[in-house]
Amino acid sequence: MELRKLKVTDEIAYINYIKTWGNEKIVPTSSDHGEKTYQDFLQKLMQAEKGTEQGVPSETYFLFLEEQEIAGAINCRYQLNDQLKHIGGHIGYGISPVHRRKGLAHLILGKTLPLFKEKGIERVLLTADDDNLGSVRTIKNHQGQKISSDIKDEKMFSRYWINV
Repeated sequence: MELRKLKVTDEIAYINYIKTWGNEKIVPTSSDHGEKTYQDFLQKLMQAEKGTEQGVPSETYFLFLEEQEIAGAINCRYQLNDQLKHIGGHIGYGISPVHRRKGLAHLILGKTLPLFKEKGIERVLLTADDDNLGSVRTIKNHQGQKISSDIKDEKMFSRYWINV
């Protein structure tokens, strides 16, 4: 397994990854190319590193399994604006429906927490819908401490701090 940014040569693996989501919303949203070509999507990801996505710098990494198959993605935001302080936080991640319940969310979260430490960020904020038990469990397995709850679009979600 390898957690890394997309390369030009990953187009087929990426297209296959997107297909595995079916009609489900792709998360994190930074990993969804939408209607962009693959080349334009790679450009968008590079621009996001400079701070154009949500006004804060972010990097999106993809979890590659053997055989060049992508199982999930994680978006690391190294600053928080007012919106991200409320919902979203420093990190957003998602595992393809075909690869869930294998511990991969725990793996990618664990691999990215040191990136924040390297940048001098001592704790990271994550949010999760309360009914997303897998994500809540992943956050708590990394010693996430619940600090508050709120409602958005008639759904309860909670905020958690993880010390890195």
